[in-house]
This record gives sequence, structure tokens and C-alpha cells, in this order.
Amino acid sequence: LYRSLGQKEKADRTYARLLGLRPDDVRVALAAATYFRESARGAQAVEVLQRFAKSRKTPAEQAAAATMVATEQRIQGQVEEAEKTLLSANALAPTVEASYALGNLYLVQMKDPAKAVPWLDKAVEIALKSNSQLLPALMERRVACLLDRELNELDKARQEVSAFRRRFP
Repeated sequence: LYRSLGQKEKADRTYARLLGLRPDDVRVALAAATYFRESARGAQAVEVLQRFAKSRKTPAEQAAAATMVATEQRIQGQVEEAEKTLLSANALAPTVEASYALGNLYLVQMKDPAKAVPWLDKAVEIALKSNSQLLPALMERRVACLLDRELNELDKARQEVSAFRRRFP
């Protein structure tokens, strides 16, 4: 409410209070980060998410939260920082989301499909083992990567499409 009324100081205090009361609530962390980003304070948005990520208890939770940090960094144009964050997240706990985010970062933002393929392969491998619902999207992204003009791996892409059709008739 304060935010929509343009009362920045009151909105700042409200978000600070919320973050203090609910430090483990992902919705509060994301809302605060969004508020700071929309208030042209991107550094604070990243800081909120970094604190949230550090407060996570397990490596998998920390990696998932680090993926949120990297997304915020990417939104703000800090692509190299996002890459470092995602590499750290994958070293901490290789997850489908962190591997996919890194592959996507290489493919879309950094325009480097050769670097994207191994991370998308890793994401698909993890997704297969965990029966992740993200598997169709991952396989689709991997095929798109293989068809990129820089790689142009048509035969491998055909194999991937055949495997995709067998898995998802």
C-alpha cells in the first residue's frame, strides 16, 4: 500500500519489518526484492536474496535460493555475476533448476550454445533421475541449443527428438 502511494520510507520500513519477522519466507524475500528493483535499487534487491540464500539450511535449498539471486542479477544485466552465482550453486548442490538456469544463461544471454549444452545435459540427467516435471522443457531447450547455427548438430537433435517422442508419446 505504501509503495503504491509513493511513501518510500514507510514502504522501506514495512519491508524491513517483514524481512525481520519472516526471514525464511520465500514470498517475502521475492516481494522485497521486487520492491527494491522497481524502486531502482537493484543492489538492495540482490542483497535481500543473497541473505535469504545464506539462511537456507541444506545445500539443495541454498542452491535453489542462489538460482533466485542469479535471476535477479540477470534481470539487472549482471550476467557475469549471475554466471558465478550459478556455478557456485551447481558446485554446492547440482539441481535441475540450477543446471537449467546456467545452460539457459549461456544460450540466451551469453549467446554461447557450446557452453550451454553440457549444463542442459546435466539438467536432463538430473531430471531423468528425479522424474522431474521440467523434463519436457529441458529436452526442448536442449534440442533448440543443438539446432543453434553455431553448433548445427542436426543428427544429435534428431536423436533427441526421437527420444523425446518415445518418452512423451
